Amino acid sequence: MLKKILTAAALALVIGVPAVAVDAAPAEAARTMTKAAKLNWKALAKCESSNRPGAVNPAGYYGLYQFNKRTWRGVGGKGMPHKASRAEQTKRAQMLYVKRGAQPWPHCGRKLFS
Repeated sequence: MLKKILTAAALALVIGVPAVAVDAAPAEAARTMTKAAKLNWKALAKCESSNRPGAVNPAGYYGLYQFNKRTWRGVGGKGMPHKASRAEQTKRAQMLYVKRGAQPWPHCGRKLFS
């Protein structure tokens, strides 16, 4: 652990970033995920899939939040979205929200704020 801290501090000095900023990114990501978790995911799921984790849209969208395969894999999803648990789908949707905001859900995204 000490070696990791020293290496991060040395890298920070070389690239001119304050050492405090090296460890700030994980903390900021955790705060952002916490904020995402507080949004109204049930309302989004109801709008996107009638709250059905196993929903399949013939256009190639799957699960509670109607992921396509590429987006699902882009947030670390394994297998098919509609085969994942409700909790896993919500976790991946929150990760997607952190990356892209409500943009992936152009018609229902506003429900996150209801």
